[in-house]
Amino acid sequence: MPTPHKTAAARKTRVFLVDDHPLLLRCMAESLDEEPDLVVCGQAGSAAEALAALADAAPDLVLVDLSLPGRDGLALIVDLKAHAPTLPILVFSMHDESRYAERALQAGAVGYVMKSAPVETLFLAIRKAMAGAKVTSRQTQRPRPHARKLCVSRAKNLVRKNN
Repeated sequence: MPTPHKTAAARKTRVFLVDDHPLLLRCMAESLDEEPDLVVCGQAGSAAEALAALADAAPDLVLVDLSLPGRDGLALIVDLKAHAPTLPILVFSMHDESRYAERALQAGAVGYVMKSAPVETLFLAIRKAMAGAKVTSRQTQRPRPHARKLCVSRAKNLVRKNN
């Protein structure tokens, strides 16, 4: 797997998303792409898809859900670290941080953000992870719209557009 990709012309952090919910992937991609310093470089719905696509995507950071079909997110983190030890991996999951964050960090993740956290928490966590910090939802929370509410709102807009 190549090393993280940065050039002088493209200073945006390239984020690869791994989640088994297509609607959430789409909403998160749109939200991340709206940030001036972030861009989604690829998506996958399973650990197998992620491993197959990551080499070509050349991400700076991978955002991984724990609940995936086949191999779970923790196993994916271990696999990714075996292939790209310096690649930052941030967990974005609905599972209780107090129960799973330590396992994710031990597997090689640099942080853990709950899907129920404000969406700005995720953006800040990505930026902190890229700066070399270990992050959790509790360390980065600010009073902003929750990621789940943002995605529900975006999903309703998508449905309206398609009808």
